[in-house]
Amino acid sequence: MRSIKKLLGAARRITWRAAKALDKEFNDPDSHWERDTGSPKVIIFVHGLFSESPRAWSSKDAYWPDLLQQDPGFEGWDILMANWYSTLLSADHDIECVAKSLDEELRRLLGDGRKEIVFVCHSLGGVVVRQLLIANPWWVKDHKIGLFTLSTPVRGARLASKVAKVSATFQHAQALDLQLGSEALLRIEADFRLLLEAHPGQVTGKELFESHGIAPRNKVFRLLDAVSLLPKALVGRETQGNTFGPAEEVPGTDHNSISRPPDQNAIVYRRLAEFIQKF
Repeated sequence: MRSIKKLLGAARRITWRAAKALDKEFNDPDSHWERDTGSPKVIIFVHGLFSESPRAWSSKDAYWPDLLQQDPGFEGWDILMANWYSTLLSADHDIECVAKSLDEELRRLLGDGRKEIVFVCHSLGGVVVRQLLIANPWWVKDHKIGLFTLSTPVRGARLASKVAKVSATFQHAQALDLQLGSEALLRIEADFRLLLEAHPGQVTGKELFESHGIAPRNKVFRLLDAVSLLPKALVGRETQGNTFGPAEEVPGTDHNSISRPPDQNAIVYRRLAEFIQKF
């Protein structure tokens, strides 16, 4: 009986390792260029938890990089879609791990001569980029950096704390690090502020966050919102770092829609255009 249990245990471990290997093979796509003219100016889109490009930036109406390429205001900016590994099975890939992998991939793709870089980050992607800059300060020394974040939980998210037991069962490092007041987030925020102090003026930023748990897009949702029955924002005001001044709430958005502008008139699109113009 004991031998059978050992065999079953070994079979489960082998199956689990095989499942994780296959998941990484098929659900960890490479980063890719949407526009590469060799310009010294690059916009890098960085997705969030359990996501990937291009899905993270696509609504039923539009794909954000396509909107940029149709806009003369973004002429001269190359566009790179960054991917980092984040699935239900990416349990042992913590923030430091994925930031290191992303750094290596971006160095390979960017090469030399790219001196102005704006990161457009959704959700946990903004924390990953902060860790990337902290661990590799040459980015800040050798480049002018812009950090434009959309619902990045700098201080953690309530939902991550509520499902911590589930995350712990799967030993999912990324989800566990997203808990309110996690040591990883506190350390990253403190180190990031030290980085900014050490290199004044090299990094500029803008923080935006969602207004609702479910965006009030139709009459039913608007009615529910009017009587405060819609769930609260997944990543709201209290989660923001306010690192570059007060973070801005984007009306009518939820955690998904804030990274998926339907057209060039959307608030998040206009804010990015304004940010690039000032940058």
